[in-house]
Amino acid sequence: RDVSFYQPEHGIEIARLQGTNARILDVAWSPDGKRIASATADYAVRVWDPESWQCRVTLPTAGKIEEISWSPDGTRLALLENGEIRLFDVQSREPPSVGGGAHWIGRLAWSPDGTRFASASGDKSSRTWDADSLQKHFRFNTPNFNVSDVMWSPDGSRFAHAGKGITIRDAMTGEILRQLDHPSTMVTGAQWSPDGDTIASLGKDGILRLFDSESGRELRQVPATAGVRIRPTWNSRGDRILARDGADGLAILKAPSLEREQTFDFPGSVLGAAAWSPDGGKIAVGFRRGAIEVVDSVTGKTLLQISGHESQVQTVDWSPDGTRLASGGLNGVIRIW
Repeated sequence: RDVSFYQPEHGIEIARLQGTNARILDVAWSPDGKRIASATADYAVRVWDPESWQCRVTLPTAGKIEEISWSPDGTRLALLENGEIRLFDVQSREPPSVGGGAHWIGRLAWSPDGTRFASASGDKSSRTWDADSLQKHFRFNTPNFNVSDVMWSPDGSRFAHAGKGITIRDAMTGEILRQLDHPSTMVTGAQWSPDGDTIASLGKDGILRLFDSESGRELRQVPATAGVRIRPTWNSRGDRILARDGADGLAILKAPSLEREQTFDFPGSVLGAAAWSPDGGKIAVGFRRGAIEVVDSVTGKTLLQISGHESQVQTVDWSPDGTRLASGGLNGVIRIW
């Protein structure tokens, strides 16, 4: 399919590229905003230059790509392919390294310094890996439940894995520092606050909880949306959290009070994706009907409505400077707004 580029202020198309007929699985900007990576259902990862509008690298893969993630310095891409980790050096274009073992890996996260990454595995364990050798640093077994999420503290000193509760460990020794309890429910997603002091987590029971990451004490909890498997996401200042509010709504909650500050209702428009802008002033929302809206996070006002995708919007991702927005749909189209 075509890959189209748009001005974000007005949704005006500024370029159209020849891409693929396969549906888009994931889209991600590099940390410096100079590249865009896309994973498609035709077993390929492509790296695009958003200035020259050219596809610079096409990486054939042997199976479905579940997730793509840039290293913090933007030189490597980590891929989850058929449950294994592949590491691709974008600059040298050397063939990817492969690791992961025999069990399905369903989530990965880079350490802030880019020397390690963590993974959640289908064999009821989590691991941390050396990013150069793909050798395991640690393996942590959780025999009574699967691991649903992994994450690093912003300073990289701590690592956490989530399942039935959240376990915080020392990143260098693997020692357990804190256990955060989610009584009688699995954690479906969690995220550290930008300052590293707080963890927001969502349980399968639909309860959103805030924890003090140093003491492990639960600070607050509020009902969110039962059964929704989505991470609560912090804005860049760490004073607001974006959460789902039913099948067709979003809510902005103040932290740490979890007081509802803003509610966005989109009646009849089931959400496909949502993302904060880097400055926290806007939220991009993609819908199953193929449309995108950009809303003001303070006033709730709709700033921009875009109709471009012919099918469900799978992913939205802001450029690091907040001036452009990438979106991917089931129809194989990537658009930059």
